[in-house]
Amino acid sequence: VEAAPEEESPVEEPAEETAPEPEMEAASPSAEATEDKPEPEPEPEVEAAPQPEPEEEAPVEEPAEEPVEEPAAEAAPEAEAAPPSAEAAEDKPEEAPAPAPAPEPEPGRVRTIWRPVRWLLRLIGLLAWAWVVAQAIAGGTSDAEIGPVILWVYGWVGLAMVSALLGPAWAWLDPFSTIYDLIAAIMRPTGLHLPGRAPWNRRVQAWPAVAFMAFYVWLELSGNVESGRELGFVLLGYTLISLVGMACYGKHRWRTHGEVFSVWFGLLGRLAPYGVLGRRRDGLVQRRPYGHALTHEPWSASLLAVVAIGVGSVIWDGVSQTQTFYDVVGEPHRIIDSALLLGFLGFMAALVVGVGRKVGYVAMGAGLVPVAVGYIVAHYLTYLLVDGQRIVVAISDPFQQGWDLFGTVRYEPTDEFLSASVVWTMQVIAVVFGHVVGAWLGHAAVRQRRREGENVS
Repeated sequence: VEAAPEEESPVEEPAEETAPEPEMEAASPSAEATEDKPEPEPEPEVEAAPQPEPEEEAPVEEPAEEPVEEPAAEAAPEAEAAPPSAEAAEDKPEEAPAPAPAPEPEPGRVRTIWRPVRWLLRLIGLLAWAWVVAQAIAGGTSDAEIGPVILWVYGWVGLAMVSALLGPAWAWLDPFSTIYDLIAAIMRPTGLHLPGRAPWNRRVQAWPAVAFMAFYVWLELSGNVESGRELGFVLLGYTLISLVGMACYGKHRWRTHGEVFSVWFGLLGRLAPYGVLGRRRDGLVQRRPYGHALTHEPWSASLLAVVAIGVGSVIWDGVSQTQTFYDVVGEPHRIIDSALLLGFLGFMAALVVGVGRKVGYVAMGAGLVPVAVGYIVAHYLTYLLVDGQRIVVAISDPFQQGWDLFGTVRYEPTDEFLSASVVWTMQVIAVVFGHVVGAWLGHAAVRQRRREGENVS
């Protein structure tokens, strides 16, 4: 009875049709051995009988497992790959843009950021957030406003340059993640836990970050939200939205798809020589060539839209301050100005995404990020160097109560150390360098796609 199944399994493959005869021969001595078990002589036969069995069972089990596993493994990709081909092309760019597989290691050495340095950066980010909010709640009105200095000067301009030219400073300066971690640590002893289990819809991609990016640009250019009190309450509301998003979808998912500063600085950071490796809390960074991550990390339509809005904001900020703009448009009302700005940003996003569908999202993103960095440096470097000095005034009167703690409350920012020729030269170099690097990286991405057999028109 035990030999019968062994005969049926090899029948499926012609290469093993000779197997039944040895099995029958091996089965008969095993039956005789069981009948003559009391006699001592058949014992050698019983020991010899199992010897052919392992030799026969090994080939029988291997073919039986391979055909069962291979069709299942092949059928699963076919079943999963079929729906995307039948669906609209909107989902395809989320997976297609990456020219190289994600597990491919990046060249360079891995280094660890010293833990005290990481904690110091997190403390600086948290204190800066608390300073803006506290001054908005309890502060007055004076030249010591810290909200515009931290959010516009050091945040929008300074962190953008650091992220693009050095590395992922925002990964540890991020106050929203720090506040979330503090709330989770306080709730942990009570047995309560933040869920963060909701799945992220792939169709949504990073479009929430696109919406927040447009809103942030509107605040700066058309919303006329310049007072520290208004900015403080805006920051407080955005913090609440970020905490809810992290609690629903998890900190990593929200920072990757919804938190605009993490998305924006992360995209600029793909140009930098250092990038976060693995989990942020491990403090690992990897040394890599400039721009390597731009062509080796995935892109999507929503990420291209974020970069397009960033570039468009710099262009609009420059054009709207020209005499030609005032001659044509005049000084429009806030509603008209907002409509013009949002229309221009929408046009830029649609144009960039449309071209990206033709040449490839990776090529478009890799070519546009260096241009964005060049525009930011050229347009905002003097703004950072001059208006950034106002923190000297804010330190002496941190809550706008008329204090003069360090005798610097009457300090006036100066640009005497900047000559017009130096500024002009730096601006030209930044713009030209950004376009050259962008063209080179974009062309490299297109060539990489062609080597992989994709058609690029």
